[in-house]
Amino acid sequence: MSGDDEVTLLTLPIRLESDVALARARVRAVGELVGLPHHDRTRLAVGTSELVRHALRQGGGRLSMGLEGTLPQRLWIDVLAHTSSHPTRSRPPSLSTALEGPDAAQKLLENVERRPQPDGQLYRISRSRPLSHPPLNAAEVRRQVDAHLREVPAASASHEIAQQNRELLQVLEEVREQTDALAQANVELEETNRGVVALHAELDARAELLRQSAELKSRLVSLVGHEFRTPLGSIRMLAELLLEDDAQQPLSKERRRHVELIHHTAMELSELVDDLLDLSKAQAGKMRLHITTFEVGSVFGGLRVMLRPLNRSDAVELTFEQAEGLPPMTSDASKVSLILRNLISNALKFTTRGSVRVSASALPSERIRFVVADTGVGIHPRDHERIFEEFSQVENPLQGGVKGTGLGLALVRRLAHMLGGEVTVESQLGQGSTFTVELPCHLEERAPESPVPQPAAQPTRAPRPSAYRPIPRTRQGPPRLLVMDDDPSARHVLTHHLRRAGCTVLEAEDGARGLWLARREQPDLIFMDLEMPALSGYEVLPQLRHEEQTRHIPVVLYTGNDTDEEVVTDLDAQGLLLKQGDLPELASRAMALVRQLVPTTDEEPGPRA
Repeated sequence: MSGDDEVTLLTLPIRLESDVALARARVRAVGELVGLPHHDRTRLAVGTSELVRHALRQGGGRLSMGLEGTLPQRLWIDVLAHTSSHPTRSRPPSLSTALEGPDAAQKLLENVERRPQPDGQLYRISRSRPLSHPPLNAAEVRRQVDAHLREVPAASASHEIAQQNRELLQVLEEVREQTDALAQANVELEETNRGVVALHAELDARAELLRQSAELKSRLVSLVGHEFRTPLGSIRMLAELLLEDDAQQPLSKERRRHVELIHHTAMELSELVDDLLDLSKAQAGKMRLHITTFEVGSVFGGLRVMLRPLNRSDAVELTFEQAEGLPPMTSDASKVSLILRNLISNALKFTTRGSVRVSASALPSERIRFVVADTGVGIHPRDHERIFEEFSQVENPLQGGVKGTGLGLALVRRLAHMLGGEVTVESQLGQGSTFTVELPCHLEERAPESPVPQPAAQPTRAPRPSAYRPIPRTRQGPPRLLVMDDDPSARHVLTHHLRRAGCTVLEAEDGARGLWLARREQPDLIFMDLEMPALSGYEVLPQLRHEEQTRHIPVVLYTGNDTDEEVVTDLDAQGLLLKQGDLPELASRAMALVRQLVPTTDEEPGPRA
């Protein structure tokens, strides 16, 4: 069975029971000569003895051993079991002898080849020499084997049993050492597991504390923001009223300067509160997207008007490049405007001379690139990433005492991600900054991001039928309006403009008096705050809609909360007027609602806002 690349080292006939012990000894000796490890020699010896015993029961056979010449060198062992018409009668299988012969060898060595022969069945087993050992000369190995066989007499059965016992004791000692090592490893693993369990418990507790802290922070920011937003808006608008009435009742130069400082401070605080609320909503996953299709030019037009008052220096030129030839965007126009507004206001704040340029261009990948470039103080490259962190402010000698809130750029990055885009910055200290925002032209409507699992979807609620019943009537004289608000500043700002526009205005400092005035005076329109003492707006509105004499009166929610049109519909109101914004915007929006909702002579009231 040897090929040209194989050398046969020995051949042993299988005729007697003692040949089993002899074959075992020869395999162990040759395996040691060719450099096989002890455990490989033992496994080969045991497997070979099982095959020899099987051949003996079949009537005899032959054992051959050899070495392959090619690399990697392998020691091979062939056991030929003759086919005999009168095999030796084997013992009946039992629990201890059920796995014998070729099956036992296959179980032990896992690579026993079976090759049918004309005179029987050949079984081949082999084992590779370690790669770290140098290659052997097969002829030299054969001479060593022959010399070894001449020097060492054939082993007797008792000698082989003794050798087996020694090997068994050695194996048992190795097993005992491995068992002890395994027991020690199990003890260490149990201790590690207890530590891991304790660590997981601590991590879970810390995660819960972080979740509660984040929730409390979000609630605190929202509460403080809403409580600050209305009075700050009132302060700002009252200061604007004083400055606006300066022509009729002139202020001294010093007092006018005081009012301007009050207005400027209120503006800065309002911006901080707005940024806090927007960032808090974005972090909590409560900021909703309102997807519409719009032109970039319209966004630039609104920003041009909105940001003109911020540019108080003639040394800085604010320029919006023509946004022509750009595809329409399907996205959230208010969020795009908010991103650009924060970038432009930052640029104006940190630019003392030169220009702030705003531009937009189309990209091949159906995206639009917005660029806000200034000639201001610039930012060192090491701070480019830090400026997008919350409450992070970069101080350098070029700022000249100008500081930001540290929230605007953090909000810009989060909003850009919400709109499927990215924001980057290029800047050097003292050489101006260029902020680039790339946004997709088409953004699909999706649910707001949320760090917590959302509850299962509830069945769609059918819209509640409105109890509001407008009636046609002839109005004589100016519109008669009722303003319900417990905040005297906010109430004064609104009533001042309504009266200036020629309206007759009634005032109520709480919900109870407002409900009484509505029943008695039957106004044409009610402006109502939601958070009021005695009776809140949430309680007043259902009563107005329940009573026949007030069911026809349109109601506009006048609030500083972040209320949307869904809340207006749910409360069965007919319009919404937010207290945020500047004075001209509030006055314009209020009169637009009056013209829309108050019926003129022989006309129906206008549609809902």
